[in-house]
Amino acid sequence: MKKIILTFVFWAVSLLAVLAQEPENKNICEKGGVVHFDFGAGLNNISYEMDKYGNKNPGGGFFSRLGYRYYFSKNFGLGAGLSFFTLRSNSELDFEETQMGVKDDEIMLENKTRDYTTDYSGLKEKQKEKFMSLPVGFFLRFPIKKNWKINAGISAAYNFSFLQKFETKNSFNTSADYTSVEDGILVNLNGVENLPKHGLSEFKDFKGDADLKKHLFSLGAEFGLGYCLTKNLDLNFGFYFNKVLTNQNNADEVFLYDYSKSVYNGVTQTKISQEIRPLTIGAMVGLSYRLKGKKVPEQPSYDCEQEVRKLKDDIEDLKQSNDDLRRDLDSLQEENDDLEIKNRDLKNQNRDLEDENNDLKKSQDTPPSEVGSDEKELTFEELVYANEPIYFNLNSATGDPKLMEKVDDIAAAMRSHPTRRILIEGHTCDLGSHNNNMQLSIRRAEALKAELIKRGVGPLRIEIKGFAEKEPIVPNISEENRKINRCAIIRVIK
Repeated sequence: MKKIILTFVFWAVSLLAVLAQEPENKNICEKGGVVHFDFGAGLNNISYEMDKYGNKNPGGGFFSRLGYRYYFSKNFGLGAGLSFFTLRSNSELDFEETQMGVKDDEIMLENKTRDYTTDYSGLKEKQKEKFMSLPVGFFLRFPIKKNWKINAGISAAYNFSFLQKFETKNSFNTSADYTSVEDGILVNLNGVENLPKHGLSEFKDFKGDADLKKHLFSLGAEFGLGYCLTKNLDLNFGFYFNKVLTNQNNADEVFLYDYSKSVYNGVTQTKISQEIRPLTIGAMVGLSYRLKGKKVPEQPSYDCEQEVRKLKDDIEDLKQSNDDLRRDLDSLQEENDDLEIKNRDLKNQNRDLEDENNDLKKSQDTPPSEVGSDEKELTFEELVYANEPIYFNLNSATGDPKLMEKVDDIAAAMRSHPTRRILIEGHTCDLGSHNNNMQLSIRRAEALKAELIKRGVGPLRIEIKGFAEKEPIVPNISEENRKINRCAIIRVIK
């Protein structure tokens, strides 16, 4: 018992020393091999039943193991090893046993028999057994917070018992009845403690070897915690359980003390004991060394404080981004206001240009001839070219409604000459990018074509082409010239 107490004290001191440290997280789980050594103590008991013969008390013992495990993943592995168990049990006997007709050639009359009655009250016997185990098992491990992990396993084992002993304490008394059949003499020897000449004495302190089955099979289990001391070394704490499935009862003796042979057989060798099966339950401590293997990424532990700090940093970043977006929005609003001012200026300039264009048209108009009979009929080219270009507003494909009358004249000329074809050219000023201007010039030509089609001109008679700002009507050196270049011009093809 003192050894068991000292063992548990050692475990407690080791655990306190480890918990007093705060090392970095070394809880690494890898594929590969692990060598481990464990030592334990507990209820290592030779379990059996005594029925009416007395009381059976369990005993303690020790456990040690050297093994190897191979983990084929982060959590699962197989292992084998070599284990040693020491087991003890105690029995307190309380019964009487009678042996009839024991042959006696030594005392009183020769070739006679005696009847022995033995009282075993108060006799104590201790049993001790040691066996070696070869376990093979399946093992689990699960990392938990910081440097801790959970270890568990189940195993099956072949066991060989190499030591089986018993020892008695205290004495037991006997009485003998002797009967002479030939002369009818009856001699009673009761409570004899020291009559060597009669073959009787005080019986005590017997020792010997037990004859139990030596080849055993068992099942075991274990569960505990592991603490990572370094990246390769763990300190393990846990509990073990091992149950032998083989019944060790191998006795064919009838009497505890056989007077015919003068031999004390022991409790486990007689009818007193039944179903002898070793049972071990206890606590253990050990070290395991991880061999070099392929690292398996472990699931990071959840740190609430770190997550809160991260969320706060994200919120600050979002606030900063929001402030930047507000400044960009204010800048865009200022640019939009500037563009609106420029747009109003351009509209005013456009109206001035239209007024100038109308004045120019009026100044160029000639009064119609008053002599109708002598008026010369105009050709198709003259009808078409007599009309000025169709002008458009800035960045627009919609023509001036006042100038759409020209479209009516051109449509009338096209209907009068059904075989003639025309080309509509779209133009822009030099404001804006070339790609935008090209698309705008094509839309202006398409808009004029659509107006002619509405007026009865066949679409196959009209071709369109965009020139953007590449072929201006006049140089783009002033806003007045740019207004002129925002137009669509009709050319006669044939």
